[in-house]
Amino acid sequence: MMQRTRRAILKDLGIVASTPLLGTFGLSLFAGEEAWAQSIGGKPLKFLSISFPHGAVNGDWEPKRLPDGSLSLLESKILAPLEPFKNRLAIFSGLGHETLKPPGSLSPTSTHAGLAASFTGLATGDSKGSSASIDFAMSQMLFKSDKVLRVGCFLSYNAAQGLDDVPSEICYSGAGDSNRLSVIAHPQKSFDRAFAAFTSSAPTPEETAKKQADENMNNLLRKQLARLEKRLKGDELNVLLKHRETIEGLGKGVNAFTCAAKPVITTSGFTAADASMAAVTQRQADVVAAALACGTVSLASIEIMSRSHGSYNMNTVITSDPLSQIKDLSPLLNSTNFHNDVAHKLSTDGNFNTEEQKAFNQSQRWYMEQVAYILAQLDKRGVLDSTLVMIGTEMGHPQHLGDAAPFLLAGGGFKMGRWFEHKAEKVQTYQHRCTPHNHLLVNVAQRFGLNVNTFGDTRFQGGLPADTRGQMLEPVL
Repeated sequence: MMQRTRRAILKDLGIVASTPLLGTFGLSLFAGEEAWAQSIGGKPLKFLSISFPHGAVNGDWEPKRLPDGSLSLLESKILAPLEPFKNRLAIFSGLGHETLKPPGSLSPTSTHAGLAASFTGLATGDSKGSSASIDFAMSQMLFKSDKVLRVGCFLSYNAAQGLDDVPSEICYSGAGDSNRLSVIAHPQKSFDRAFAAFTSSAPTPEETAKKQADENMNNLLRKQLARLEKRLKGDELNVLLKHRETIEGLGKGVNAFTCAAKPVITTSGFTAADASMAAVTQRQADVVAAALACGTVSLASIEIMSRSHGSYNMNTVITSDPLSQIKDLSPLLNSTNFHNDVAHKLSTDGNFNTEEQKAFNQSQRWYMEQVAYILAQLDKRGVLDSTLVMIGTEMGHPQHLGDAAPFLLAGGGFKMGRWFEHKAEKVQTYQHRCTPHNHLLVNVAQRFGLNVNTFGDTRFQGGLPADTRGQMLEPVL
């Protein structure tokens, strides 16, 4: 075979000597692009929202920036379980639920509406969403109907039947309680719903031959990239490495997009007790990851507990989770009403060196362990890099202040591996003016093709502005 020149390969990859790191790269090198992209209206991405309650203590949850500019999550009291995924995360600090504050006011109109506002962008004083949530809006645009798989990780399902849907606290089709959507509270029903229309068949000889040809082509490209990598330096090498990382990630998503057989997932054996919380959460995650990987679902949401499900014993929840790495549990986690006995007793004056703070951080760290489990299942099935995951909560402090609430993106769709530090101007004791999280919702909506410039609250227009370091959220793919 004729040896390809360095310049020819660079040209094919869209790289020239003076090109900086690129933010866009096509999928034309991979088989199945057309079917994959058409599956959700021409955008080669799937979407998953994940919510958890009670927020996080500012200063405790943020990552650490190392001298070389990279991030470490290990010193975060909450985000540490996500360290293996730090290069596939976009972390946002300084975003807040400014939609809950009247113009010119510091005080929110409601102390409980943040969860409903997290994915709708607006909520009323009685904790009800005031607009459609982003999952519903995207489904209407892509499918002209509601095609979202919504699951809840709660303790309140009917233990006898195990099939009761419950009202969502984050997902709405429009304003008000009558538009509150339902979530499935038991993994078996989630599985049945996700795979109701599943069909499988053996590949034809033509499909098998095409797959083998595609694999041969990809192997050839990898060998060319490996040879070229040895001959490049500086910016050219950095660009090539970035492209290779993108190619490998996208390849995972393409190769695992369909399933030859219906997956086998254990979805029984739970009881409506605190000791089943981790098992319910992780089996729901298994179902959602399998559905996204098999292509039976393109849009999903997972609610890990919720504000109204606050009477539980977090000590039992954590100690019953065989995957949890949390040690030296605070005795306050034995409370049967964590919401009132721990979260509401945290100080708002910045003096957090208390047993309540330790207990609270341990509970929120457990939520992040569940998020890490979900991301790991997506990665295991090869769809993390082709799924945009949005993770949010309702407040930046457990005393129901909507300031500086943690938000994260994971997976694909945007340039990841960065911490966006937006300004949170302290105005009074533990009260801030923040960058409205609505801008992030606009970024996500636009990434999936919605022609919008606002989301939820029309006061806040456009995507996220540059953060305090001049960084902006950049789409890829």
